[in-house]
Amino acid sequence: MSSKLFSRSGVFAWSPRGISSKGLVVGDFAQFFDPNATSIDQKIDFLSASDLYENANLTPTVSISNNFRFNELAWTSMCSDAHPNGIIAGGTEDGTVVFSMPKNLPTITL
Repeated sequence: MSSKLFSRSGVFAWSPRGISSKGLVVGDFAQFFDPNATSIDQKIDFLSASDLYENANLTPTVSISNNFRFNELAWTSMCSDAHPNGIIAGGTEDGTVVFSMPKNLPTITL
């Protein structure tokens, strides 16, 4: 059995069926603070499924900056021509629910 690490404090959601961008998104965890962190920028990272299977070192395929830290993330397959990658919803540390429509995720065929 092979193990891989993506070292980051965060919450995640797997891509749903019907989305051409296969993989998972990881957002900053709301209840975590690292005083030794080199960056305080909040972001959502996308790790492609092909990288999870094939690469020994996991790095984000795409990083999307945002202004939130999350308690939970969910990724729906509600697609349209304007939103081909569905909608990512996240519950934030202040109780707000944020909806993101990522357009720049790569298309991956498995």
